[in-house]
Amino acid sequence: MKNNDKLNQKLVSELDISETILNILNSNKIKTIGQLCKKRKTDLRNIGLENQQINKIDIELQLIGYSLR
Repeated sequence: MKNNDKLNQKLVSELDISETILNILNSNKIKTIGQLCKKRKTDLRNIGLENQQINKIDIELQLIGYSLR
């Protein structure tokens, strides 16, 4: 299994992030960690996330060895 396959199977709901953040991601069709990792901080700001929420996402991704684009 490729690393990308694993990323595309892991759901953003597995991250330790708030329900509010999850709702914003889901409403913008970002359901997997793979989809999330393709986004830049600017992309996330444009869909309605605040800097504090984006930083939380970034930290949670780093804790499992991934990062935003």
